[in-house]
Amino acid sequence: MRTATWALTLLVVGLYGAVSGADKDDESKTPAEIVAESEERSSISGKFRLNREALNDGKPLPKVIGMLTEKGGLTYFLIVEDKGFIEVLTASDGKNMTLCGKVARIEEEGAFMMVDSKITRPAPPTSRRKRGGL
Repeated sequence: MRTATWALTLLVVGLYGAVSGADKDDESKTPAEIVAESEERSSISGKFRLNREALNDGKPLPKVIGMLTEKGGLTYFLIVEDKGFIEVLTASDGKNMTLCGKVARIEEEGAFMMVDSKITRPAPPTSRRKRGGL
């Protein structure tokens, strides 16, 4: 019985060591690198907030430039690679929008999204009244 317990303990410790070794590689990566490697794509709707300090800090792209908060309360930190897309997002500061891109959740840091497009909603149809009298 003791031998089986020790064997199971060693197996668990060995597996934990292998998993924690993989985590150490992820710790050296930036959130932008982790999101870029992610396979998960999604479109997320919420209120966009631009971080002007991060925008003007002089760091090279890709970097976090703002956050998108869903109605449920989950906040995604937005990473942008394209300088032209920053202008599109700057014009939409404080507004509700739908963004598409790669998504990754990093345990201690939160949820990140590498944004590559913005979904624009079509204009609502014009209302028409019926012609004719009573």
